Amino acid sequence: MRRRALVEGQLEALEEELLRLYPRLPGAQRLRSPPGLRELDRALILAAAGDIRRLRSPRALGKLGGCAPIARDSGQSTPKRKISERCRYQLRDAAFQATRRIVRACPAFRALYTALRQRLTATQAVIACANRLLRVIWRMVNSDVDYNPTKVAPALNR
Repeated sequence: MRRRALVEGQLEALEEELLRLYPRLPGAQRLRSPPGLRELDRALILAAAGDIRRLRSPRALGKLGGCAPIARDSGQSTPKRKISERCRYQLRDAAFQATRRIVRACPAFRALYTALRQRLTATQAVIACANRLLRVIWRMVNSDVDYNPTKVAPALNR
């Protein structure tokens, strides 16, 4: 019991330190606009990804977070798509948890999740939405624009 209290105290101290340093991270000001993202979610994503501006494309951020699908083709069996095991697990976990919250709070992400759920399992749909969230974050930070819900799932807006 004492050990659990000690670990929880250390976790709280780390979260407080991260939240204190969060405004200094590049892109922190832009990430205030998406609805449903807690400040801790934004801080965890930016801290795990590092400087997002160094990445050349939105796909690179999804790949770094392990949310981009990859082909596992051998030439002898039918191809199966999986998410990569080579990634920054902290970024994948942060994006996954943030996506679970944003799907509940943002109508655009909820519509995307609902559309994906027609053909994917629940976890696969959340990972696909996490990939989209990371791509949106990359665009917001690198283009210095605010969150635009119509850009989340353009095909659904037609």
